[in-house]
Amino acid sequence: MNESLLHYLWRFQKFSKSDLQTLDGQSLEILFPGHLNTLAGPDFSQAKIYLDQLYWDGAVELHMNASDWFRHGHQNDSAYDNVILHVVWNFDYDVCYPNGTPIPTLELSNYVAAETLDKYSSCFLKKPQFIS
Repeated sequence: MNESLLHYLWRFQKFSKSDLQTLDGQSLEILFPGHLNTLAGPDFSQAKIYLDQLYWDGAVELHMNASDWFRHGHQNDSAYDNVILHVVWNFDYDVCYPNGTPIPTLELSNYVAAETLDKYSSCFLKKPQFIS
């Protein structure tokens, strides 16, 4: 598992979306995963979600481990102050807004089928791509 696969899973919504919940128990509905950001700042912009039936529109940040937020220095970058959802593969640390309120976090590993990971491993990782 790597962050490229995490981006793929999120961007193309390759996970079960029934009964999604953030780690603090909020119901989550993803209307649009956002536009991939290839520049500085959060990974996806203009995402559209419902958290406990409240509509949110904004940035989504993805990490393999929740603690990567700090390893990447996002706590010191105001571009991340308004992230509406932190999507992680492994939750290992609470991440909060500057005011101390926890950022809604989705632990995606709870919603990805083993078959999806197997398909990625067999189709993408084992077949080298050549430029002709």
